[in-house]
Amino acid sequence: MNSDDYIVIPKATLDKIFKENKSGILVAVYALYNYTSKWQKTNQPWANDTYVGKRLGISKGTARKYRTRLQELGLIESITKVRNKNGRFTKSFIKMKYILKKTTVEQITEQQTTDNG
Repeated sequence: MNSDDYIVIPKATLDKIFKENKSGILVAVYALYNYTSKWQKTNQPWANDTYVGKRLGISKGTARKYRTRLQELGLIESITKVRNKNGRFTKSFIKMKYILKKTTVEQITEQQTTDNG
């Protein structure tokens, strides 16, 4: 096995997620984004809400709810790009943000408090 065979979620990231309600679903969605990043070989995988819903057996709306919460926690960023001929956006990407240390979690939490305060 090589390093591409592993999906690693740092303890600091899981600590942040486990403070949330329904943390199991959040972990599953975050892990799916990590998995998708690995096989697409990018930190910005194409992974829209329909894809997440189908892979995890949840509705598109539920996938959107947990994607939004992961964004609020500072663990991912949603990027929508690629316009079709009608000017509509057609692709949704997830930019992965990896939290490796407790100090990073504290910095993100402090920044969110400042932004929302």
